[in-house]
Amino acid sequence: HIFITSSRALGPESWDQAMAIVSGPLFMVGEFLVFAAFAFHAVNGVRLAIIELGYAVGRPIEPIYPYATSVGRQRRLARAALMIAAVIALWGGLDFFVLA
Repeated sequence: HIFITSSRALGPESWDQAMAIVSGPLFMVGEFLVFAAFAFHAVNGVRLAIIELGYAVGRPIEPIYPYATSVGRQRRLARAALMIAAVIALWGGLDFFVLA
């Protein structure tokens, strides 16, 4: 990223050469993977904020054996977050590969 951006300061020819290097299909797939990771990271951050604020764990209970957990609620929220991230990644994939 720094190399490509700094080539702009060296003139239009240098910029065009740098952009030719990173315009290939391999770099496009790499950019998409970075976007997909960003989508998951953003949605998972929202999921964790919801959990930390106490909205997805339920009311506290007395710790009596057998211990009840909130894993069931958190699992549903994690699956929902994965599905939302997948939809965002697929939507972004349209922009990367179909509409580009």
